[in-house]
Amino acid sequence: MARWATYEDLTEEQIKKWCNGCGPMGWGWLVPDLIFKLAGNKHDAGYQFGGGWPDKIRVDCAFLGNCLSAAYHELKRRRRYWFYFLSFVYFGAVLLGGRRCFRWGKRMTIDDLSGIRENGA
Repeated sequence: MARWATYEDLTEEQIKKWCNGCGPMGWGWLVPDLIFKLAGNKHDAGYQFGGGWPDKIRVDCAFLGNCLSAAYHELKRRRRYWFYFLSFVYFGAVLLGGRRCFRWGKRMTIDDLSGIRENGA
């Protein structure tokens, strides 16, 4: 059985094409990345890899975990608590509003990703 594709399997070109941090493409002014850019990029990749409802929920929960981890590593305590709160706000937004952006269907494998690379990211 083929291995599922992960963010770490992406090329720099694919990251630039598929990932834009937090919020829908072009909405950066409304949904600032702050300290969550990597969490947003991994979430974008997970949405691009697609799948069914369990996959969407798994990607959304991983996003929350990555946001909370970024908040935990914030050095200033006052900002850390703000980022904890914001992690749950962003999580709620993707959980409820991300359905349109998720690629529904067969989940992408590493072999599928290799085929995309050969055809020009």
